[in-house]
Amino acid sequence: MTDEPWNCSLVMTMDEATIEAFDQLITLEGGSTSFRPDDIPETLHSSDVLVESLRPPTRCPLLDGCREHCEYEPDGDTLQVICDNGHDGQVPIDEYLYIDIEFERLLEKVGDHLGYDIESIDTDPQPRYIVGHTMHNFEIYLIVSPSDYEKTVNEICMQTLIEDRPALLITPENTIDSLLEIQSLFAAGNLIYTTPFTMLSERKEIRHSMATIDEIQEMEQQVIQQNIKQQHPVVYRVNSNPRYILTELNQMRLLRLAGELPQSSGTRLEKIGESTFSHLFAAHPEAGGEDDRGSNLPDSVFYISEHSLPPNFDSVLGIVDTKSGDDAGFGSEPIEGKHDEYLERGRRQAVPADLHAHIFVILDFDGQQELSFYDEMANYYQDNEYMVIFTAEALALVMSAYLSHTVANELTLIDGNFRTAIYSFFHRDKFRDAGLANITREVGQNQEQYDRKYMQREGLLIVTQDVVKQRLQDCMESPGEIENLLSTYYQPMPTV
Repeated sequence: MTDEPWNCSLVMTMDEATIEAFDQLITLEGGSTSFRPDDIPETLHSSDVLVESLRPPTRCPLLDGCREHCEYEPDGDTLQVICDNGHDGQVPIDEYLYIDIEFERLLEKVGDHLGYDIESIDTDPQPRYIVGHTMHNFEIYLIVSPSDYEKTVNEICMQTLIEDRPALLITPENTIDSLLEIQSLFAAGNLIYTTPFTMLSERKEIRHSMATIDEIQEMEQQVIQQNIKQQHPVVYRVNSNPRYILTELNQMRLLRLAGELPQSSGTRLEKIGESTFSHLFAAHPEAGGEDDRGSNLPDSVFYISEHSLPPNFDSVLGIVDTKSGDDAGFGSEPIEGKHDEYLERGRRQAVPADLHAHIFVILDFDGQQELSFYDEMANYYQDNEYMVIFTAEALALVMSAYLSHTVANELTLIDGNFRTAIYSFFHRDKFRDAGLANITREVGQNQEQYDRKYMQREGLLIVTQDVVKQRLQDCMESPGEIENLLSTYYQPMPTV
């Protein structure tokens, strides 16, 4: 009777109802792994992840006060009990039946649901957690029932950093905000993506974020394999320690979907966006947005100086507005009294920039509303003004490359500095010259019509994760003028 799928008649699929039912079960009574049959949600009655186990009494259940050892024998719906003290009789078998979760099977189901092949599963850390080793160069950790939750998360973060392998961390907790605080202590935002079990229904979101984490790992390995014969371990440790900005950018959309970001507040994404741009360019800290509530100011501004760029490059003033809603909301975004004033402030020439980039940082798009919104804004733009739309995923990939010693140094050797490599994302003409306008986002229906409309709007630059990946890849495949120059230093000295 033990280790058989409980009431099994079909193989479970991880649909939304199943995910919710498992989430309800694994958070029952503080993370138990064994349940009475009445605790099992009806949705899971056909699950092959649940197994029935019989736990018969070891002491006599027939006579009150008798504590003698007893033997038992299953007999249909009853247990035949023979007590060492001479009692015998029957008790209902249901009183001693329990349902256990086979977490190894559950993790396999999760992998199948997300589209990841799991090669092997390590159950040694159970009951704290189990870990699945995938064929996709990352691990899946499933927290089970730890006695010390925070210590368990610390251990997983440390293990991930030591092995320098990305990880998907699945937790039975309903919120992930507290987990992000723990992760921030390890600065593991570029390696660990955290999701509550109940959010496994957001399959596409999880795969997107894991792909973002994987992209920078691939770039690092490509540079190492091409240029370094023997990599020193310290390089891996430096790459494993990015800023907390990455944790937030990688998790922001899931936080919104999980309802942990209030719709009324955009401060979190605003501050993360401000921090990101201030790392990359000169920016004015703690000004604009929530810091100047009541004033009509953008969330942040930054300046790309021509002095940090090659000759004949234009300086750029970035005027940033972050959109922290589920989608960008361009269809209802006001222009007069808001964005027109943002632009007017830039025209005062307080910062003498050649170009003004009107930048939006968004979590997701709302249909194709950005096209009509740009058309309306175009009526307000002057010749040196244009629109840039950055997805949070794209910004995370830029920041990952910037904070990765290996990738950032490679781009510096090729383009002279990292800012030159990413300059095309903020310059209307350079964006098109680099072929980035030809990389369009997926919109589902009417893709060709959308692509045509987008490419007709020369003042609209949409920077997605695919755009960033292509640009960085193109840069790394270009001949490195600085690298060639520096390599001459190591050539043999002439002999007299």
